[in-house]
Amino acid sequence: MTKIKNALNWVVSNKEKIVTTFFVVFMVCFLMYSTAIVQKYNIAVKIVALIRYFSYVVLAGCIGIDVLLKKKISLVMVIAGLLSLIIMLFTKEFAVVSVVIVLSAVGGIDVKKLVKPVLCVVGILFFLNVILSLVGVFPDFVYLRGDVVRHSLGLTYPTDVFAVFLSLALMFVYLRGTKIKYIELGVMLALTCAFYYLTDGRLSFLLCLLTIVFALAYKLTDRFLGFQKFTDTVMTNKIFKWTVISVPLVLFVFAVALVLLYRCGSNLGEVLNNVLSGRLIYSSEAFTNYPLTAFGTEVEWIGWGGMGYLRPYDEAVLYNFVDISYIRILFDYGIIGSVAVLFGYSLAIKDAVKEKNLFLLTVILVMLCWCFVEPFILNLGKNIFVVCLAKYMGKCEITVKPLTYLGNKFEKLLA
Repeated sequence: MTKIKNALNWVVSNKEKIVTTFFVVFMVCFLMYSTAIVQKYNIAVKIVALIRYFSYVVLAGCIGIDVLLKKKISLVMVIAGLLSLIIMLFTKEFAVVSVVIVLSAVGGIDVKKLVKPVLCVVGILFFLNVILSLVGVFPDFVYLRGDVVRHSLGLTYPTDVFAVFLSLALMFVYLRGTKIKYIELGVMLALTCAFYYLTDGRLSFLLCLLTIVFALAYKLTDRFLGFQKFTDTVMTNKIFKWTVISVPLVLFVFAVALVLLYRCGSNLGEVLNNVLSGRLIYSSEAFTNYPLTAFGTEVEWIGWGGMGYLRPYDEAVLYNFVDISYIRILFDYGIIGSVAVLFGYSLAIKDAVKEKNLFLLTVILVMLCWCFVEPFILNLGKNIFVVCLAKYMGKCEITVKPLTYLGNKFEKLLA
């Protein structure tokens, strides 16, 4: 009994470290799952999955301990949990439940404390994986876009490579702020160009350039005008505030409008579909083939990742992958789930403006633009800035008698 008591006290004293550690483990598992070397072996896939699910168990346990210590439970957490379970019943996917678990666990931790270790660990593993693929130790799946050769650089598809790099770039800019050095921006630019040359990831390339431009502009602003003065001026402007708050909804409406434009057979729709690498046609087909419901629908999304390497190329296979997040969420989370996601991001933007945190606001906005071409708006494993929604999981706490009773018992056990 004494050993159990000591163990529980150690967990309570080190809860934030435990949560942060297993959050990093969770993020590493998603990177490893995307690598060709792991996907090549079924046993490796199973091991990574087991580690990821173990991290869910640990994080859920930390949530339980936190609730018992507070003797209160958040209504937002309860509603989000119930909504995620209903969505899972409709879609047969556990992903949204896992996101709610992770966000609930990390809700009390500062975003920078979560981003920094993830940037270090995931960054090292990513570049190690890329280097080993370039020297032939790890597989490098090659795909063709017309006459252009696209390298997967140790992952399963070229687009995934740039997605990880863009995520790392956003993390780095967010953490460094105005302290970022010109040499660091130069290295980022060189890597961006190198990844573009090797993967032909056009849209992610443009967003990486945009991120570098913002970082440089803010650094120059800090040098010549004073960054804090500039931030105060911008963030207190009501037009700016309500414009950025509306971005999630505007992007959603814009995405739906483009799909409708394409479905109408418009020449402009065809042109935009080509610009967006065929994303409108598959989004349009999704509306035709799958029903829209309040809580999502069961869909097996089939993409090109691993085609011809991990699974045989088959012309009869129906490619149906929807990359545009603002369309994808309607099927993955349903109408109600989509409203919750968009509202959550608008709230996160509002708070960033209120706190005058221009760097956080910038990375959120770039990330939301990125989600126009990638289905990562609630994919925490690919998009770490979903954690901006975590702090809302602890809102609206209420006291429940059974919980108070259990909390008192737990306190006696720790004493």
